[in-house]
Amino acid sequence: MKTINFPADEVCQGLRLEDLSGSNWLWAHRGVASRFQRIRGFTLIELMIVVAVVAILAAVALPSYQESVARGNRAEARAVLLQAVQWMERHYAENNRYDQFVNGDAVSTASLPATMIKAPSDGTARYNLNMPTLTAQTFTLSMVRAGSAASDRCGDFTLSHLGVKGLVNNASGTTMPECWK
Repeated sequence: MKTINFPADEVCQGLRLEDLSGSNWLWAHRGVASRFQRIRGFTLIELMIVVAVVAILAAVALPSYQESVARGNRAEARAVLLQAVQWMERHYAENNRYDQFVNGDAVSTASLPATMIKAPSDGTARYNLNMPTLTAQTFTLSMVRAGSAASDRCGDFTLSHLGVKGLVNNASGTTMPECWK
């Protein structure tokens, strides 16, 4: 009997020639194959399962994240609107009217400080301040959607001199308490 030595492969080292015939050859190399299977990595089905799990998590998390960002934008718009209303009340206390200054100049959004013209005050505007109703004794201010908030379901926020809150151009089904909280 002749012995064949395979110095590079410790599993096949010392095999005899008759060990390499027929089904014995398969069994002799089985240790080599299983060793390579352990090192080769992930199977396609394992990768597909991981992709499916990530897709499901993204499908659940993305709408929740987007709604959270929209709520933050709305809160900032309401805060700027409230600051503008306070500015109007201070203006009324000094000038005895909402629509003009003592010298006769008209009040407009340009009269307000720059931090009250849009929300956020720095960066790209998501809401812009508007003065749809402005008389000597009354006013209504609104924050009109713009930019990435243009399609927000809560619409535009309004606030009057009496403190009456409102929504304009909102999606059907949205309520005041839901959007003004």
